Amino acid sequence: MSTPCTVLRFEDFTRHVVDTLHRHPHQPGAAYTLLLGSGFSYPLVPTARDMVLRDIPWWLHWQKLDEKARKKHHPEARFPDAPKSADCPELDTFAKELWARVHQQCQPHEHLRFELNPDTGLPKPQGDNIGNAYRAVMSSYATAGFGTPKAQRQYLRDVVRRIGNRINMAHLILASFFDMQKRWTDKQAFCRTIFTTNFDTLIQRSLQLVCQLYVLTDRPEVGIDAPDDELDAAIHLIHTHGSIYRYFLANTPADLDRLQKQNASGLVPYFERHGVIVMGYSGWQDTTMTALLSCKQFDNNLYWCDMPSAADAPNVLREDVKELLATDPEHRFYVPLPSKGADAGMVELHRALAGTPCPDFLFDPLRGLIESVESIDAPDYHLCEQSAAGVKSSGDSISEQSLRNDSTPRQIRDRTIEILKTVRERDFQVGKTTSSEPAKIPDISTAVVNVDAVMNQALQAALKGKLDQAIALWTQVADASETSPAVKAKALFNRGVTKGQSGDAAGEIADYDALLAMHDAPAELRATALFNRGLAKGQSNNTAGEIADYDALLAMPDAPAQQRANALVNRGVTKCKSGDAAGAIADYDALLAMPDAPAEQRAKALVNRGVAKGQSGDAAGEIADYDALLA
Repeated sequence: MSTPCTVLRFEDFTRHVVDTLHRHPHQPGAAYTLLLGSGFSYPLVPTARDMVLRDIPWWLHWQKLDEKARKKHHPEARFPDAPKSADCPELDTFAKELWARVHQQCQPHEHLRFELNPDTGLPKPQGDNIGNAYRAVMSSYATAGFGTPKAQRQYLRDVVRRIGNRINMAHLILASFFDMQKRWTDKQAFCRTIFTTNFDTLIQRSLQLVCQLYVLTDRPEVGIDAPDDELDAAIHLIHTHGSIYRYFLANTPADLDRLQKQNASGLVPYFERHGVIVMGYSGWQDTTMTALLSCKQFDNNLYWCDMPSAADAPNVLREDVKELLATDPEHRFYVPLPSKGADAGMVELHRALAGTPCPDFLFDPLRGLIESVESIDAPDYHLCEQSAAGVKSSGDSISEQSLRNDSTPRQIRDRTIEILKTVRERDFQVGKTTSSEPAKIPDISTAVVNVDAVMNQALQAALKGKLDQAIALWTQVADASETSPAVKAKALFNRGVTKGQSGDAAGEIADYDALLAMHDAPAELRATALFNRGLAKGQSNNTAGEIADYDALLAMPDAPAQQRANALVNRGVTKCKSGDAAGAIADYDALLAMPDAPAEQRAKALVNRGVAKGQSGDAAGEIADYDALLA
């Protein structure tokens, strides 16, 4: 380099970071702040060089294509990655013409001048020249380019929209650091503030994956408040040029100049009190670069991580960057990134800090999910007065709702946590290998802790139509010696419903018999089993047995209103079919007299009572019931 600068190998940089975090493990605040540029989002987001040489010409050309031509490059006519020259030869011609016109239009403006490569007709790919070309095409003077803030916003939003829901490895590892440092007891916090010149939302998406709270500053035009490291539970994310969610996006020299005059001085004290790690940022003259150049010191050094090798850096880095590093070469370092860029660099830093290159989220995704579910303050009471599930009637199929209606939100939460923990312990242990053989039904005869997991596994099998597997799983629960009465009753009930679905009416009735023989089975399950058994007997032409079960249900003092109403409706229908219209009407009268009868069953009773009255010759009464229903 033309001025003295200390080059640090990347492995030495990671050692510096680890040593610093261990030096003062109980120090409040974070040791470092991060400054991230476009290289940190690469390859999902093109760098300024890629934008200038290919992506910007492609977007401007894309705007001129008709729908048929767009679908040739993307079936949904959305802005895709730039094609190869062979797939779109006219793009090369368009790019040359574009940059020739932008070059001509910006020549009168010294701050927007850039050089063209005579061989390609495109801007020369050197750092400062690429930066000038980018600012020029964004300028209002370049009518051949974007020309207006609206066009600039639309292009950048299309670039981010093209990413979809993806994130790159660098961002995932960054989120992993924030997740891990909440649990560190032997190290100082790594970082709590990120400054970025990027407009994309990759950082936000990665933080959401690990359930990390963050504070967002993305309106630099109204000012940037001094960051606060005391917010231990949150990360402060600062978009120094704005973000795609905002109207203002700083791209032009005038925008950047206005922002640096307004915001740079306020950042200097914060940078000076931390170490600063720069990654993927070229150091254009903007707010953060102005602030860095104004800093007299950095408490934990400054590390400028970039792609050029130590040999190439003198010819590639911007003069401002070389000046910044040369000011204090003992505490400001240039760090060449590994050959694969920020992704590989963050992997190595993760290895140094965590002992593994793989973030916890990839290796053990259920831990964060369990913690999220555990944080729910779920009430231990039923939220609804009436439970609309659990009844098997004609045409009904088994459903998750019908099998869980007897649980409070807290019970459901605790059951879910137990299931997640069981799966995590089985499949996500460190160093544990997984088998390629099909999963076997677990033996839970002596492992009560797994009952809920097996119940859920059986439910999922039933919902997917794997009835034999579901029946086998519920059999294990029902036969386990240590299964609680309530769970055993539910397993018998579920197995009975599933046997009925598979055509085994005798097996279905036998399971309801077994449940009803349990003196300690929950009242709601007993009532539902009586109803389902009555229905199954009716479908087997055992009318007397059907009515007897409905009678037994209605005689229960603690039968829920839903089941009593269902029994009255079905008993009335059965009586009517048997020629006992008066008995049927009496059942419908009894249902309609119930103050807690569900609306659906009241409507059925009015319709059926009207039909029964009509069959008895009471036309006026029939019409009156239909009127009551319509009202």
